[in-house]
Amino acid sequence: MNDSLRTERSLYRRQRAAIASVLAPPSVDFRAYEARYQRATRKAGEALSSAQLLAAVRHADVVFVGDYHTLRMAQDGYLALVTDAMERGRAVQLALGDLPVRAQAQVDSFLAGRSSRASLWRVLDLEDEDPFGPRTRMERLLNFARARGCPVIALETEPRGRVTLARRDARSGRVLAGGLRFRPDHQTFVLSGQYHVTPAHLPRAMQAHASTAVRSLVVYQNCEQLYFQLRDALPHAVRLGANEICWMTASPLACQQSFLDCLDAEDGDCPLQTPAPQAFSEMARQVGKVTGVKVETGLRDVRVRTSVDGTVLDEVRRARHLNLREQGQVRRHVLALQSGYFPRAQLAFLARGSVNHAAEEASHFVRHCAIGDAIDAARPVREAFYARCLEEALGFFGSRLINPRRQCRSAAAWSEALGSDSAPERRAAGFWLAHRTAEVRGSADWDALVPDARSTTFHDVSHGLGYALGAALHMAFVAKRVSRAEVRALFADPLEHPRALYFAWAKRLRR
Repeated sequence: MNDSLRTERSLYRRQRAAIASVLAPPSVDFRAYEARYQRATRKAGEALSSAQLLAAVRHADVVFVGDYHTLRMAQDGYLALVTDAMERGRAVQLALGDLPVRAQAQVDSFLAGRSSRASLWRVLDLEDEDPFGPRTRMERLLNFARARGCPVIALETEPRGRVTLARRDARSGRVLAGGLRFRPDHQTFVLSGQYHVTPAHLPRAMQAHASTAVRSLVVYQNCEQLYFQLRDALPHAVRLGANEICWMTASPLACQQSFLDCLDAEDGDCPLQTPAPQAFSEMARQVGKVTGVKVETGLRDVRVRTSVDGTVLDEVRRARHLNLREQGQVRRHVLALQSGYFPRAQLAFLARGSVNHAAEEASHFVRHCAIGDAIDAARPVREAFYARCLEEALGFFGSRLINPRRQCRSAAAWSEALGSDSAPERRAAGFWLAHRTAEVRGSADWDALVPDARSTTFHDVSHGLGYALGAALHMAFVAKRVSRAEVRALFADPLEHPRALYFAWAKRLRR
């Protein structure tokens, strides 16, 4: 196994564990359901080109397309197949697995232009607009159908009694079969969860209720087992059986990251709309313009990587300016799925594909461009703590220049964390609150308010204090209580006396 594949597998396992930690333990029913999907997608057959994939789709009456709900590329792939069929003159209808049957009348009214989006969102219980959430996904699909004049079948049935996955498929299959009888001249494209489109699940349930035999095709997307089997020579698609194809549109890491992006999204955050390196460069230029830092030379050398990039740890190992200890530090940071900018490696790692993550690391990069190697200057522990607070403040300030809606953790949230079940969380909250209180009232022993440099608390508290200071700095800057010249001076400051500088700014911004 080559190094990049080993890295991808490692990141995949860690992201899978992170996802599993927030989900309910799988039931026996779910495990059996999942096992059927895994058996169906275990072995790759003939490699297919794009033209061969589209040809197979054209010969089917019903095309079941596997969806990964939080991955935009999964819906892009689905709509690409629908668009190809329409461009070839086929009458098409969509069937959406997450659209509740009870809303069918309102969906029809919306598609016909007789009702507004707002009224439909209320029926679907999707009133809150979240760039990472289900409303954004559903809005894209329904807007497409409305613009192209495609009928839509709602497939999500309401639970009644003891609901198993098989019963859900049976009910959805009956609804789908009814839709086929109503429009027999239409080619139907079904978008449902990857496990649901497994032939033994929804397709079988549909056929059981259909009045005649239906020519169907299952198009999975990005099956995990197949991806890792074929990664070194990844085909466009592979045939799995007579009526099953796996289409490779993204890596399993990208699928996982999209879910984690949704799960961890901060209020006011949104997904990146361009590739991470491009977004990072654009943000660095914006922050550099405000702070008076020239970034173009640095942008030629910096590498921007995400958890989707299996080569990131190879690049760390090959970095000429990192010794083994430093390589180990960066490696642990990446495998912990934490975003970071590493000056000596000239590497930015984005663990999430969000604007806030990219903007903060771009701001740290701008800071590096401003002061060079001084950013890694060795300091006594107490001074290092306040230097870190200030670096985090500048990173947060820069991210607020890009996304003014970004919020930092409030004092109330830190107080609430004192009751957390997590001992590290309680310890960090105690230090943060004690330090902020002492900033107002004064303290006879500041050293006692600085955590042990070897502990995670050191990182968590300096991070939290820095974010609070950065948020206050941005508010003062917007209100013109802090000038652009002062911000530029702060970005260019090598922090020879970070402790004194931190308290000076904390006092000024508090006033």
